[in-house]
Amino acid sequence: MTKDSNILAISPMCPAAMCRTLWELSDFQMLRELHRGYGSVVWQAKCKLTQELVVLKLYCLENQCDLQRVQARATQLQLRDRTLP
Repeated sequence: MTKDSNILAISPMCPAAMCRTLWELSDFQMLRELHRGYGSVVWQAKCKLTQELVVLKLYCLENQCDLQRVQARATQLQLRDRTLP
């Protein structure tokens, strides 16, 4: 089964070489943890394909309340048809 997209949000400043509809953690080398909260972890990472340094925010959905999970799903659905630059 193939997903249409797994992106919640992407910066308009994202380099064109990094724009894609599906992302995998294996695409990145995690360099250091910048912040850890109840519902997410922020990492400095390097894209293995482009060697670009990036910041990734990874959500722990099981730690989110029902409203936050619904909002995340609504965001995914709204962005599903959005074309990347």
